[in-house]
Amino acid sequence: MLTIKKLIKNGALELSNSQSAQLDSELLLCSILQMDREQLYCRLNEITTDKQISSFFELIKKRSIGVPVAYLLNHKEFRSLNFFVDQSVLVPRPETEILVDLALEESKTSSRINILELGTGSGNIAASIAKERPEALIVAIELSRDAIRVAQKNLNDLTITNVNLCVGDWFSPIGMENFFHMVISNPPYVSNTIDKSLSDSIRFEPNISLYSRNKGFFDLEKIISKAPRFLTRKGKILLEHGETQAGLVRSHLKKNGFNRINTFRDLNKSERVTIGWQKY
Repeated sequence: MLTIKKLIKNGALELSNSQSAQLDSELLLCSILQMDREQLYCRLNEITTDKQISSFFELIKKRSIGVPVAYLLNHKEFRSLNFFVDQSVLVPRPETEILVDLALEESKTSSRINILELGTGSGNIAASIAKERPEALIVAIELSRDAIRVAQKNLNDLTITNVNLCVGDWFSPIGMENFFHMVISNPPYVSNTIDKSLSDSIRFEPNISLYSRNKGFFDLEKIISKAPRFLTRKGKILLEHGETQAGLVRSHLKKNGFNRINTFRDLNKSERVTIGWQKY
């Protein structure tokens, strides 16, 4: 028989390669015991059942080989909203909050705004904007039908009605030219030539959402070159990119007729998000 306290400790020991072993152990046990961490701390001396112990160590085993906690819990918080996630979508990351914050800042003076999101995945970007801009019309495109199902579940769970989901490859489902005031995207930007075995933290996430040709720049370049056709006069494009790609993004934005180009850094001081305005 093991107490909750002992089980947390044993789980953390099995996750010695994780930088957040204690937290991971606590979160996984919370899911098994169906309680939050506050409740967990108040009941540390309670005895767990054999079934609970077995289920817990099944999750610990998966976590020990690198499966993200978010996939094991089917849950990830993003900007204080709870999102369902599975292995058909990327796990939402803190650096993407910079992209959402910028979109909200750039839309604060005009609530009735048309926004196009490319590559919505779990829908965390579109949903986060929609929650704070309920009068905005947001169209969110996603190539993966499995990801679209996840995004739709999240929109339903969050009771969001001003986001329309479409299946397609970037701009392909869109027939409305010069309609959107803003195009926003967190596209694949990791080079598809890297040794994926070295990327333990992301190897369980969908390749289609991570990797891009041309040293990770293929999809960024495609979006930048096609966006002007769909943007209104003085429309804006907001892009998340790799920390070494900012210069290339700025160069291609300028080449495709954008001005007022600016790059913003994430919490790690890496150049992460770039904005450009369409000139005409």
